[in-house]
Amino acid sequence: MSNRKKVLTGEGLLHFFEMHGRWGDTVYRQKRNGETEEYDYIYIPPSGESPLKMRTQVINSFANTVSNPQYQGYSNILRKLYYYTPYFITPGNYQLLAQTIFYIRETDIYTLLLSGQAGFSWQQKLFKRTKVNLSFNAEGEYVLIVYKGQDVDEYCRRKFIVLEDGADIKAAYSEYLNEYLAEILQKEELGFDRIKNYQRGLAPKTNLILGISGTYRGQVFYQRRNSKITFLRANYDHSANSQTQLFKQQKAAAIISWNGETEEFKRNWERKFNIWYARNYRIINWMMTPFMWYVSNYLRI
Repeated sequence: MSNRKKVLTGEGLLHFFEMHGRWGDTVYRQKRNGETEEYDYIYIPPSGESPLKMRTQVINSFANTVSNPQYQGYSNILRKLYYYTPYFITPGNYQLLAQTIFYIRETDIYTLLLSGQAGFSWQQKLFKRTKVNLSFNAEGEYVLIVYKGQDVDEYCRRKFIVLEDGADIKAAYSEYLNEYLAEILQKEELGFDRIKNYQRGLAPKTNLILGISGTYRGQVFYQRRNSKITFLRANYDHSANSQTQLFKQQKAAAIISWNGETEEFKRNWERKFNIWYARNYRIINWMMTPFMWYVSNYLRI
Protein backbone atom coordinates (compact mmCIF):
# COMPACT_ATOMS: atom_id res chain seq x y z
CA MET A 1 0.00 0.00 0.00
CA SER A 2 1.39 3.43 -0.96
CA ASN A 3 2.09 6.14 1.57
CA ARG A 4 -0.63 8.30 0.02
CA LYS A 5 -3.17 5.51 0.45
CA LYS A 6 -2.15 5.08 4.06
CA VAL A 7 -2.82 8.75 4.80
CA LEU A 8 -6.17 8.74 3.04
CA THR A 9 -7.37 5.77 5.10
CA GLY A 10 -6.16 7.29 8.37
CA GLU A 11 -3.17 5.01 8.59
CA GLY A 12 0.38 6.16 8.35
CA LEU A 13 -0.27 9.50 10.07
CA LEU A 14 2.60 8.83 12.44
CA HIS A 15 4.85 8.30 9.43
CA PHE A 16 4.32 11.87 8.22
CA PHE A 17 3.45 13.67 11.46
CA GLU A 18 4.52 13.91 15.08
CA MET A 19 1.45 13.35 17.23
CA HIS A 20 0.86 15.52 20.31
CA GLY A 21 -2.17 14.77 22.47
CA ARG A 22 -4.95 12.27 22.11
CA TRP A 23 -5.67 10.39 18.92
CA GLY A 24 -8.34 7.72 19.17
CA ASP A 25 -7.78 5.68 22.31
CA THR A 26 -4.10 6.63 22.69
CA VAL A 27 -2.45 9.71 24.19
CA TYR A 28 0.87 10.81 22.68
CA ARG A 29 3.06 13.05 24.84
CA GLN A 30 6.43 14.69 24.42
CA LYS A 31 8.36 15.37 27.63
CA ARG A 32 10.45 18.46 28.23
CA ASN A 33 13.63 16.44 27.73
CA GLY A 34 12.48 15.53 24.22
CA GLU A 35 11.48 11.95 24.99
CA THR A 36 8.11 10.74 23.72
CA GLU A 37 5.68 8.37 25.34
CA GLU A 38 2.22 7.03 24.66
CA TYR A 39 -0.42 5.54 26.92
CA ASP A 40 -4.06 4.48 26.85
CA TYR A 41 -6.67 7.23 27.08
CA ILE A 42 -8.96 6.91 30.12
CA TYR A 43 -12.22 8.83 29.95
CA ILE A 44 -13.19 10.68 33.12
CA PRO A 45 -16.84 11.85 33.00
CA PRO A 46 -17.74 15.40 34.10
CA SER A 47 -18.39 15.72 37.82
CA GLY A 48 -21.44 17.95 37.40
CA GLU A 49 -21.94 21.52 38.58
CA SER A 50 -19.83 22.95 41.38
CA PRO A 51 -19.29 26.49 42.73
CA LEU A 52 -16.04 26.77 40.76
CA LYS A 53 -17.65 25.63 37.49
CA MET A 54 -20.60 27.97 38.00
CA ARG A 55 -18.14 30.85 38.44
CA THR A 56 -16.64 30.13 35.02
CA GLN A 57 -20.07 29.90 33.37
CA VAL A 58 -21.35 33.17 34.84
CA ILE A 59 -18.20 35.23 34.20
CA ASN A 60 -17.90 34.02 30.59
CA SER A 61 -21.56 34.79 29.92
CA PHE A 62 -21.30 38.20 31.60
CA ALA A 63 -18.14 39.10 29.65
CA ASN A 64 -20.03 38.46 26.41
CA THR A 65 -22.58 41.12 27.42
CA VAL A 66 -19.81 43.65 28.11
CA SER A 67 -17.80 43.09 24.94
CA ASN A 68 -17.43 40.58 22.13
CA PRO A 69 -14.80 37.83 21.79
CA GLN A 70 -14.20 39.11 18.25
CA TYR A 71 -13.03 42.50 19.52
CA GLN A 72 -9.54 43.46 20.53
CA GLY A 73 -9.27 44.00 24.28
CA TYR A 74 -11.86 41.35 25.12
CA SER A 75 -9.25 39.06 26.70
CA ASN A 76 -8.09 41.88 29.02
CA ILE A 77 -11.67 42.46 30.18
CA LEU A 78 -12.10 38.74 30.80
CA ARG A 79 -8.83 38.53 32.77
CA LYS A 80 -9.88 41.43 35.00
CA LEU A 81 -13.28 39.87 35.66
CA TYR A 82 -11.65 36.58 36.63
CA TYR A 83 -9.06 38.13 38.91
CA TYR A 84 -10.98 40.90 40.67
CA THR A 85 -14.27 39.04 41.14
CA PRO A 86 -14.41 37.18 44.47
CA TYR A 87 -15.17 33.47 44.69
CA PHE A 88 -18.72 32.84 45.88
CA ILE A 89 -18.83 29.37 47.40
CA THR A 90 -20.74 27.31 49.94
CA PRO A 91 -19.20 25.54 52.98
CA GLY A 92 -17.09 22.54 51.98
CA ASN A 93 -13.68 21.27 50.93
CA TYR A 94 -12.03 22.65 47.81
CA GLN A 95 -9.00 21.74 45.71
CA LEU A 96 -7.72 24.94 44.11
CA LEU A 97 -5.42 24.59 41.11
CA ALA A 98 -2.33 26.77 41.60
CA GLN A 99 -1.82 27.96 38.03
CA THR A 100 -5.41 29.10 37.42
CA ILE A 101 -6.51 30.39 40.84
CA PHE A 102 -3.21 31.68 42.26
CA TYR A 103 -1.50 32.40 38.91
CA ILE A 104 1.51 30.26 39.77
CA ARG A 105 3.93 30.20 36.84
CA GLU A 106 7.20 29.20 38.52
CA THR A 107 7.92 26.48 41.07
CA ASP A 108 8.91 28.03 44.41
CA ILE A 109 8.16 28.12 48.13
CA TYR A 110 5.13 30.34 48.61
CA THR A 111 3.68 31.80 51.81
CA LEU A 112 -0.11 31.72 51.97
CA LEU A 113 -1.82 34.03 54.46
CA LEU A 114 -5.51 33.37 55.07
CA SER A 115 -7.51 36.03 56.88
CA GLY A 116 -10.99 35.57 58.26
CA GLN A 117 -12.55 34.29 61.46
CA ALA A 118 -9.41 32.29 62.25
CA GLY A 119 -6.52 33.78 60.29
CA PHE A 120 -3.36 31.73 59.83
CA SER A 121 -0.49 31.31 57.37
CA TRP A 122 1.62 28.46 56.04
CA GLN A 123 4.39 27.82 53.55
CA GLN A 124 4.01 25.42 50.67
CA LYS A 125 5.99 24.47 47.60
CA LEU A 126 3.74 25.15 44.65
CA PHE A 127 4.02 23.88 41.11
CA LYS A 128 1.74 25.05 38.33
CA ARG A 129 -0.44 21.96 38.72
CA THR A 130 -0.38 21.80 42.52
CA LYS A 131 -3.83 21.65 44.11
CA VAL A 132 -4.14 23.67 47.31
CA ASN A 133 -6.64 22.05 49.67
CA LEU A 134 -8.79 24.48 51.65
CA SER A 135 -11.83 23.88 53.85
CA PHE A 136 -14.43 26.58 54.47
CA ASN A 137 -16.82 25.57 57.23
CA ALA A 138 -18.34 28.90 58.31
CA GLU A 139 -20.07 31.64 56.35
CA GLY A 140 -18.17 34.89 55.90
CA GLU A 141 -15.47 36.61 53.88
CA TYR A 142 -11.91 35.31 53.62
CA VAL A 143 -8.90 36.80 51.85
CA LEU A 144 -5.97 34.63 50.81
CA ILE A 145 -2.74 36.55 50.12
CA VAL A 146 0.14 34.76 48.40
CA TYR A 147 3.82 35.74 48.73
CA LYS A 148 6.52 34.27 46.50
CA GLY A 149 9.78 33.14 48.08
CA GLN A 150 11.34 35.91 50.19
CA ASP A 151 9.43 38.73 48.49
CA VAL A 152 7.75 41.21 50.83
CA ASP A 153 5.32 42.38 48.16
CA GLU A 154 2.27 40.21 47.70
CA TYR A 155 2.21 38.00 44.62
CA CYS A 156 -1.57 37.82 44.37
CA ARG A 157 -4.66 37.92 46.54
CA ARG A 158 -7.97 36.08 46.19
CA LYS A 159 -11.19 36.75 48.05
CA PHE A 160 -13.64 34.00 49.03
CA ILE A 161 -17.20 34.75 50.15
CA VAL A 162 -18.78 31.72 51.79
CA LEU A 163 -22.56 31.71 51.48
CA GLU A 164 -25.06 29.53 53.28
CA ASP A 165 -25.80 26.03 52.03
CA GLY A 166 -28.23 26.06 49.14
CA ALA A 167 -27.54 29.70 48.21
CA ASP A 168 -27.99 30.76 44.60
CA ILE A 169 -24.34 31.16 43.60
CA LYS A 170 -25.06 32.28 40.04
CA ALA A 171 -27.35 35.04 41.31
CA ALA A 172 -24.64 36.18 43.74
CA TYR A 173 -22.14 36.49 40.90
CA SER A 174 -24.60 38.33 38.67
CA GLU A 175 -25.50 40.85 41.38
CA TYR A 176 -21.84 41.50 42.18
CA LEU A 177 -20.76 41.92 38.56
CA ASN A 178 -23.64 44.28 37.76
CA GLU A 179 -22.78 46.44 40.77
CA TYR A 180 -18.98 46.51 40.52
CA LEU A 181 -18.34 46.22 36.78
CA ALA A 182 -17.18 49.83 36.32
CA GLU A 183 -14.84 49.55 39.31
CA ILE A 184 -13.33 46.30 38.03
CA LEU A 185 -12.67 47.67 34.56
CA GLN A 186 -10.83 50.68 36.03
CA LYS A 187 -8.40 48.49 37.96
CA GLU A 188 -4.84 48.04 36.75
CA GLU A 189 -3.85 45.52 34.14
CA LEU A 190 -2.62 42.14 35.38
CA GLY A 191 1.08 41.41 35.16
CA PHE A 192 0.86 37.63 35.28
CA ASP A 193 2.19 35.67 32.34
CA ARG A 194 -0.40 33.79 30.38
CA ILE A 195 -0.56 30.04 30.72
CA LYS A 196 1.41 28.39 27.93
CA ASN A 197 -0.90 25.97 26.20
CA TYR A 198 0.46 22.60 25.14
CA GLN A 199 -0.33 22.40 21.44
CA ARG A 200 -2.21 19.22 20.68
CA GLY A 201 -2.24 18.04 17.13
CA LEU A 202 -0.10 16.91 14.23
CA ALA A 203 3.28 18.50 13.52
CA PRO A 204 4.62 17.68 10.03
CA LYS A 205 7.88 15.74 9.83
CA THR A 206 8.46 16.55 6.15
CA ASN A 207 7.56 19.16 3.56
CA LEU A 208 5.63 16.58 1.55
CA ILE A 209 2.39 16.78 3.54
CA LEU A 210 2.01 19.84 5.80
CA GLY A 211 -1.51 19.28 7.10
CA ILE A 212 -4.82 17.51 6.78
CA SER A 213 -8.46 18.32 7.49
CA GLY A 214 -11.63 16.34 7.94
CA THR A 215 -13.24 13.90 10.38
CA TYR A 216 -11.86 10.48 11.21
CA ARG A 217 -12.67 8.06 14.05
CA GLY A 218 -14.89 10.59 15.78
CA GLN A 219 -12.26 13.33 15.77
CA VAL A 220 -12.11 16.55 13.76
CA PHE A 221 -8.82 17.54 12.11
CA TYR A 222 -8.52 21.23 11.22
CA GLN A 223 -5.95 23.96 10.60
CA ARG A 224 -5.63 27.57 11.74
CA ARG A 225 -4.18 30.50 9.89
CA ASN A 226 -0.41 30.96 10.29
CA SER A 227 -0.05 27.71 12.24
CA LYS A 228 2.10 24.74 11.27
CA ILE A 229 0.09 22.42 13.52
CA THR A 230 -2.93 20.43 12.38
CA PHE A 231 -5.23 20.54 15.39
CA LEU A 232 -7.67 17.83 16.37
CA ARG A 233 -10.57 17.67 18.75
CA ALA A 234 -13.32 15.28 19.63
CA ASN A 235 -16.51 15.52 17.59
CA TYR A 236 -18.42 16.52 20.72
CA ASP A 237 -22.02 15.76 21.54
CA HIS A 238 -23.27 19.10 22.91
CA SER A 239 -26.71 17.81 23.90
CA ALA A 240 -25.74 17.69 27.58
CA ASN A 241 -24.14 21.16 27.64
CA SER A 242 -26.61 23.62 29.18
CA GLN A 243 -24.71 26.66 27.87
CA THR A 244 -24.79 25.34 24.30
CA GLN A 245 -28.49 24.50 24.48
CA LEU A 246 -29.31 27.96 25.83
CA PHE A 247 -27.31 29.61 23.02
CA LYS A 248 -29.07 27.47 20.39
CA GLN A 249 -32.48 28.45 21.78
CA GLN A 250 -31.59 32.15 21.87
CA LYS A 251 -30.11 32.07 18.37
CA ALA A 252 -33.21 30.33 17.01
CA ALA A 253 -35.37 33.03 18.64
CA ALA A 254 -33.14 35.73 17.09
CA ILE A 255 -33.56 34.20 13.62
CA ILE A 256 -37.35 34.06 14.03
CA SER A 257 -37.32 37.69 15.18
CA TRP A 258 -35.23 38.75 12.16
CA ASN A 259 -37.52 36.94 9.74
CA GLY A 260 -40.47 38.75 11.30
CA GLU A 261 -39.00 42.22 10.72
CA THR A 262 -40.29 44.38 7.87
CA GLU A 263 -38.23 45.14 4.79
CA GLU A 264 -38.14 48.80 5.80
CA PHE A 265 -36.68 47.83 9.19
CA LYS A 266 -34.02 45.67 7.52
CA ARG A 267 -33.01 48.50 5.18
CA ASN A 268 -32.70 50.92 8.12
CA TRP A 269 -30.80 48.29 10.08
CA GLU A 270 -28.36 47.81 7.21
CA ARG A 271 -27.71 51.56 7.09
CA LYS A 272 -27.04 51.61 10.85
CA PHE A 273 -24.80 48.58 10.50
CA ASN A 274 -22.73 50.20 7.74
CA ILE A 275 -22.11 53.26 9.94
CA TRP A 276 -21.21 51.08 12.93
CA TYR A 277 -18.99 48.77 10.88
CA ALA A 278 -17.06 51.67 9.33
CA ARG A 279 -16.15 52.80 12.85
CA ASN A 280 -15.37 49.39 14.32
CA TYR A 281 -14.05 47.13 11.56
CA ARG A 282 -10.44 47.53 12.71
CA ILE A 283 -11.16 45.92 16.09
CA ILE A 284 -13.16 43.01 14.66
CA ASN A 285 -11.26 39.85 13.93
CA TRP A 286 -13.43 38.71 11.04
CA MET A 287 -16.18 39.72 8.67
CA MET A 288 -19.61 40.60 10.01
CA THR A 289 -22.93 41.09 8.22
CA PRO A 290 -26.06 43.08 9.17
CA PHE A 291 -27.79 39.81 10.08
CA MET A 292 -24.89 38.69 12.30
CA TRP A 293 -24.92 42.11 14.00
CA TYR A 294 -28.66 41.76 14.59
CA VAL A 295 -28.24 38.33 16.20
CA SER A 296 -25.34 39.60 18.32
CA ASN A 297 -27.43 42.51 19.63
CA TYR A 298 -30.44 40.25 20.17
CA LEU A 299 -28.41 37.88 22.34
CA ARG A 300 -27.29 40.77 24.57
CA ILE A 301 -30.86 41.67 25.49
